[in-house]
Order: sequence, then structure tokens, then C-alpha cells
Amino acid sequence: MTSESQMKAERATKSDVIIRKYLPGAVYAGVVVIILSHLGLLPKGHTSILCDDPDIRRILTTETVSVAALLLMATAGPFVNIFFLEWALPGKSGRSARHASSLSWRLLKDCFSGQLLALLIVEFFKMTVSEARPHFMQTCRPDLSDQLCSMGYVEVTWRNCTNPLGLDKPHLLDSMKSFPSGHAALGAFIATYMTWYLMTRLRVQWSQLLGVVLALLWGAWGALCGVSRIWDNKHHWWDVAIGAALGTCIAALTIKWLSSKHLAESRRQSTHPTTSSSLPPA
Repeated sequence: MTSESQMKAERATKSDVIIRKYLPGAVYAGVVVIILSHLGLLPKGHTSILCDDPDIRRILTTETVSVAALLLMATAGPFVNIFFLEWALPGKSGRSARHASSLSWRLLKDCFSGQLLALLIVEFFKMTVSEARPHFMQTCRPDLSDQLCSMGYVEVTWRNCTNPLGLDKPHLLDSMKSFPSGHAALGAFIATYMTWYLMTRLRVQWSQLLGVVLALLWGAWGALCGVSRIWDNKHHWWDVAIGAALGTCIAALTIKWLSSKHLAESRRQSTHPTTSSSLPPA
């Protein structure tokens, strides 16, 4: 049993080394890919549509949750929530301000890295699947003949758009990036991650209710991010469902492989404060 435990510990240590070695580079590469894609600088194929498909003939509406609001909540929200709670949690043996700051920073790095990974996967599917958004016909209005439409599915690129709204290339390309929903993925990720964090950290009797209330608020925000994309005619329902499932899975993996280990380290150091006054460097 001892040797088996040692082997498991060695494998876990190797996994930690690999994650810490390659995660920063992967994050930076992901940011570059996402930016290039949104600027319309990456090669884009075509989308296939049915000219009379009612699912792509809906009206473009104002966003309930804008991209700016989404990114603000995804970054500032966890930052404020985690830092405040780590500094406000009842003091334990050996717990210090430095300890609280170190743990907060590690959890936030996990959270932000996981969100970027989710967005990178979403962007990959958007580029490869190339599904028309519900407002595609209003936004693009491709120049297609009746004869071509009568043949069934038609391949359309952004160059076929008559562009009645006078949009630039990135926005025309975006009209062919419906699957899956990035809003739903990011909303589900942050709702899952913050619910786990709150339920794990707020176990003291006086704070359990606070944890439940905050978790419900994060859950409501995640639901709003997804559902609003349907009623705003930005995504089809299946885009939102798959996006939410993707965000939830990435959050679970982030918790399992990164954040849960950091909390375990924190508990050990609080129990044995003589070993170190702060978490070891990443």
C-alpha cells in the first residue's frame, strides 16, 4: 500500500510540474488566437444554410448581457469575491495576511486560466463548425439566386453577404459563429467555479447562509448569460446548451487538477504553521 501511495504521489507531482510548466504558454497562445479570430485575421471557411430556414431569419436585438459586462463579471467578480472572503474568513492557527493573499492569487490564476481555456475551445468550434446565427439573414443577407436555393443547402462565405447593415468583416464573420455560445460557456464556468469555492470555504455556521446566497447569485448570473442569448436572437438553444455543458466541464477539470490542490495545501499549512508562513511559489 505504501509503494502504491508513493506511486500515486509521484504521478500527481509529475502532473503538477507539467501543468505549471505548460499552462502559462497555453494561456498566452489562447489569448493570441482569440484576439486574431475576433479581428477576422484567421482563415475562415464557409457556412451552409437553407435559404428558407426560419431559424436564421430572426431579428437582431440589443444584447441583454454585453461582452463588456460578461468580461467584467468574469474577471472583477471572482477577484472581489475571493479576495474579500479570504481576508475576512475567521483567523486560524498560522493563517496570515500573506497566506490569504497567496491563496487568493492562486485561486484567481486557476479561475482565469480555466476561463481562457474554455474560450479557446469555444473559438475552435466556432471556426470549424461555422453555424449561421439566428439573425444571419438580416445581418448578412447573402446574394443567392432562387435556382441555387432550390438545390437545398447552400455554401456561403462573408464575401457573399450584401451587408445591408454596413458591418465590417469581423462582424460579418461573427454572423457565422453561432456554435457554441461563448456567453453560456463563460457564465457556466464562473457559476460552477464560484459555487464550488463558496461551498468549500464557507463552512462555518455563521457563514453557511452567506455562501448559499452568493452561490445562488452566481448561478443566476450564469443562467442569465446563457438564456439571454436565446431571447436576444444571438444563439440557437443548442448553442447555449452545449456552451453551458462545455463551461461546466472545464470548470470541474480546473477544480480537480488545480484549485482543490491549492486548498488542500492551505489547510495543511494552517494545521502545521511552523512549516511555512505562506504557500510555496508557483
